Amino acid sequence: MKKLAVVASGWHFPYSFYESIKNQNLPEDWEMDMFCISHRDPIYSAKEKSEIQLKGNRAHLDIRLYKQIAFKDDIKNLNWNYKEYANTIGDWGCSNQWLDKYDYTNYDLILFTHDDNLILSNNWFSEIILNTNFDTWEILSNSCGAPRGWLR
Repeated sequence: MKKLAVVASGWHFPYSFYESIKNQNLPEDWEMDMFCISHRDPIYSAKEKSEIQLKGNRAHLDIRLYKQIAFKDDIKNLNWNYKEYANTIGDWGCSNQWLDKYDYTNYDLILFTHDDNLILSNNWFSEIILNTNFDTWEILSNSCGAPRGWLR
């Protein structure tokens, strides 16, 4: 059996992200462990997202992404391992915090990601693992990135 680790930096906490990852299809000989390395309590995101003013031609994507906020119990009920750590070095501090606690050699594939991704397919991991038709993918971003043109 091969193993995938998904390590998400918890900051925005859209329920759809955590649910979409949990519902990903995997090839028969694969299993997945999910980790939320949180840098703050989700309650702060709930307040921020309730006050956000969505603008532009991609606002409908954020509306879909932030339809519901995942609180600690929601994340745990979706079978994620939730741990809260101090935000010591910014966005990717979660990678080091996860690596300090878990043995990366237990995994064949590791995804380090933010939690503010709108995932539109349940075949994302299967397509990556089986290296099938990447022409069917659409990658959209709600920002032009920094520097311009780089997706986060």
